Amino acid sequence: MYANLVTVRIDTDFNEALKGLREQVLPQVKQAPGLVAGYWMHPQDDQGTSIVIFETEQQAQSSAQMVQQGSSPMPGITIISVETREVVASL
Repeated sequence: MYANLVTVRIDTDFNEALKGLREQVLPQVKQAPGLVAGYWMHPQDDQGTSIVIFETEQQAQSSAQMVQQGSSPMPGITIISVETREVVASL
């Protein structure tokens, strides 16, 4: 398995960001080939973090290409970093 670690800057009201996450981002991510699981953590210091897990490295990298550094998936949200890493252990 492979995971995409994504860090975003949130320059909007948290409730608006959460609404956009639920209504726009999650439905798109659910469609991604090879999706295993996804987790979005509560932001700290106006930065949010997510981890989305895929079956293969290729699937994770294909998904990561859709959220490039500096892009804005919705108003008030900017991608700071995207990393694809191999999952070496899980529970």
